[in-house]
Amino acid sequence: MTTLHWGISPYHRERAHTALPGTDVSVCTRHLHDGQLVLDSLGPRRPVNLRICPECAVESLALLNPIPTPRPRTHAA
Repeated sequence: MTTLHWGISPYHRERAHTALPGTDVSVCTRHLHDGQLVLDSLGPRRPVNLRICPECAVESLALLNPIPTPRPRTHAA
């Protein structure tokens, strides 16, 4: 099971972001080669009184709840 850590960025202190364990990069920018958002104060609990980054929320849900790849449609003979 994938777990996530919470952190904040010096550039976006009003939002709580998520990161994969062992990294300090926000989930919302982990796929970028340039411009990744590095987080501070990483921990297992969400920082209080901060809005959750919407991009991190969507990406985190996709990581934690992957959908199976659909099977190709077959034609009935």
